[in-house]
Amino acid sequence: VVNIADIVCLVNHISINNSSYNSVVFTDLNGDGTTNGEDITYLVNTVMGKKEAGKPVVDTLRVFFEENSANVDGCFNKNIIKTCIRGTKVIIVAYGKRPFVCKAEGLCQDGNLTIYSDTTCTLILNNLCLSSTESAAIVLANKQNVIIKLPKESQNELCDAPFREKDSESFNACLYSKGTITFSGEGNLSVSGKYYHAIASSKNISIEGCNINIAEIQKNGIHCDKFTLKEGKIGINLQNASSKGIKAKEKFTMKGGCIEGKAVGGICIENGDVSYSALLKCNGDMIISDGNIVLKHSGGGGRCISVDGNLTISGGSFTLECNGDGGKYINESSEEDYYTPKCITVDDSVFIKNGTISCHSTGLGGKGIVAGKYLSIGSEQEDN
Repeated sequence: VVNIADIVCLVNHISINNSSYNSVVFTDLNGDGTTNGEDITYLVNTVMGKKEAGKPVVDTLRVFFEENSANVDGCFNKNIIKTCIRGTKVIIVAYGKRPFVCKAEGLCQDGNLTIYSDTTCTLILNNLCLSSTESAAIVLANKQNVIIKLPKESQNELCDAPFREKDSESFNACLYSKGTITFSGEGNLSVSGKYYHAIASSKNISIEGCNINIAEIQKNGIHCDKFTLKEGKIGINLQNASSKGIKAKEKFTMKGGCIEGKAVGGICIENGDVSYSALLKCNGDMIISDGNIVLKHSGGGGRCISVDGNLTISGGSFTLECNGDGGKYINESSEEDYYTPKCITVDDSVFIKNGTISCHSTGLGGKGIVAGKYLSIGSEQEDN
């Protein structure tokens, strides 16, 4: 049995070119950025509730923002996906285990997109320019995985509010997800985190393509438990003291791609405890097997790469420069202590098996590579 709402959905996505019905045009229903026969197959399967080659049925929504309004359309089951629009604030709630696709487009200087879901969601940002004056620009309030696709040549910009109401569920990032985020595609995304972080996940973040630019942040550009870069390019611009470009709390893995970053923020001293600014920071182990890293830190006591665990490098190219000065401060024991800029600083051990590394540290007391335990250079790990 076909629901009447589904029939209306079917008709709304078909355009008849002539009365002979020889030509039928579909919109991009499956969210792959193209319009072809796959959209016809997708639409029939969605309306009839069928599966193709073991693939689950996928609902598709389109959210279009304008300066004073927003609307949601698409081909989806309204019994399991609910939408709420309040001016330029859009809320989508998806129930059940059926995955869905949401494409967001348009320009709005005071809007917000929030998605609650019990299943996997694919969010396509297709030339979306979205800012919020009250909270985060995009909130993915579900613990399941989220795939964010940036279509080729698309230009997307996100910016959040610099202030939050104390009692609001506003989250501490411009783009926030409770679940793991996977970025893919060949488009561009610029994010300004004026309140705290730019992009944050309560779990992991993986980048498998696209270009991401961290234009402005107060704390961390990318913040998550585990970070992985496979393909794509990340640009970082740090201005504040003790801020981090990319911070992984558990593990940092780089298998390809490019990271370019500049920082001018210095240290922050509170009750004798020093917090340093670092372009790449990991509280656990950092593993880099390929890719290109170009980092320049001009802040006092700044770090290009800072690792609490072990650092293992088996490939890639590194160009690191620190030209900020070191200095004195009074530590927690009320004693005089020193801070210095470092291109690479690791609390445990550094294992360099392969790759090209250039460190240039010209500031007062500046250092190239500092290992708390062992520094091993060569194919075999040795206690050097």
